[in-house]
Amino acid sequence: MAGDAAADLRAGRDAGVRTVACLWGAGRREALARQAPWRTVTCVGELTVLLDGLTAGAVGAGAGGTIVLAPATMGAGDPSARLRGSDG
Repeated sequence: MAGDAAADLRAGRDAGVRTVACLWGAGRREALARQAPWRTVTCVGELTVLLDGLTAGAVGAGAGGTIVLAPATMGAGDPSARLRGSDG
């Protein structure tokens, strides 16, 4: 789950998914770092590269991490909104 606020990262952790701190939004670097995100990105381009790598593994080979798309972009009941790889 990618987010720009500590609450976003807590929600992802509570859901049992990897979290990515996005530094271009409202959250401060220090507050996001305290949430121990899996990765931290400084721009949309870095996030795109990271997600491309995860989806290539998760979709193409059936392995790779977890990707969660925000409900605003996908229907909450849409099963494709959550792809879980073998390493969880």
